[in-house]
Amino acid sequence: MRGWTVAFGLGVAAFAGAQAPDVLLHVDARLNYRSFNDGGTGLRWYDTLGRPSTAGVLLKVEPGLRMVVSQRFERIPGDGDPDQLDEYYVEETGNWRFGKQYLPIGLVNLVRESVVAVRSDASLRFAHLPMSFLVCDGGSGRPRGIVAQIRSVVGLSVAAGDHFGVSAATLALVRRPEDSSGIGHGYREVFAADYEVSGGPAVVKAEFVSLHQPNEPPEVEGNFFDVSVTLRSEDRRTLGAGVTRALDADTTVLRAFANWPVATNLSLEPLLREKDGKAYDFAVSLRLKF
Repeated sequence: MRGWTVAFGLGVAAFAGAQAPDVLLHVDARLNYRSFNDGGTGLRWYDTLGRPSTAGVLLKVEPGLRMVVSQRFERIPGDGDPDQLDEYYVEETGNWRFGKQYLPIGLVNLVRESVVAVRSDASLRFAHLPMSFLVCDGGSGRPRGIVAQIRSVVGLSVAAGDHFGVSAATLALVRRPEDSSGIGHGYREVFAADYEVSGGPAVVKAEFVSLHQPNEPPEVEGNFFDVSVTLRSEDRRTLGAGVTRALDADTTVLRAFANWPVATNLSLEPLLREKDGKAYDFAVSLRLKF
């Protein structure tokens, strides 16, 4: 990891040597209240799908060169990513990115991992398909290996190495983020396929992920499928529903969600889940985003 840190520092130094950047502040804060089927309640700065509250800066330099740094408000207990920083990277948009970033595995819903990586974006000449290739190293017990993704009508992703899937947000569609196995666990191979289409007010997303060769117990190989439909109105309200299947465990989680603007940059986001025919949890986030 020390070598990655030095290299990132050199990238920042090169960025600083460019022309004076435009500086933008960004905040995506979720104050989340949740109630569980066992009677427990809680108030957290991350939601029940493991999505964190973050604040940071975006520095832009022409043409297309930019730097992003964002920090989490709160760590998730047992998270396989204990870093307070959510992302920090330098990139030339559409060509390359270096630093801590989310790995392009599927739609980044079932497997959601932020790891230090070098990313190259290109297009396959013979088919004109967008392709991303990454080499990542999150350190001991965290994702380390290669990731590749090709996007067309259907997106295809593959990851090979060690400890993919240790983040609390991974598989949080079928479990609570605090229940992740954490550092040292995960999988050596991940395969994913995804599809997204929009028409009129509706957006449909579908994603399949297959996890193979667990690094440590209690993980077992598994296949997961998720599909969701979101409806958007002209007044920026959204309403949606989704279903996630853990095929090997024969588990089904249904969810209903919404986003209701209440003021400029401020909205309420309720989320209700049912697991195998029984109430699982209910949460509502007061979300500030700009």
